[in-house]
Amino acid sequence: MRCRTQQRVREIVRRSQIVAHPQDEVAASVAAGRGLEETFAACSNPWTERLDPTLSAALTTYAVPGELAQAGMLQLCRDLHRLNILATYRLYESR
Repeated sequence: MRCRTQQRVREIVRRSQIVAHPQDEVAASVAAGRGLEETFAACSNPWTERLDPTLSAALTTYAVPGELAQAGMLQLCRDLHRLNILATYRLYESR
């Protein structure tokens, strides 16, 4: 059962907006001469307020407190988005 749930969550993650692609926003920010923190602020963030509803629903199938799972996954998505912007920024900055 758990393996099936993990597969379901992976599929939801793959189909959702969890991996945002900020390259256009970051490239424009670097071209405008913005620093890294300004770029973080300028880029859209799909995780500002909540998780994707489908991912939220999938997390309810885990045998952990729901609020804890939601909060942990939301923080993870925010951190990954920030790292995505950082890596993209470094790429465009070095050009």
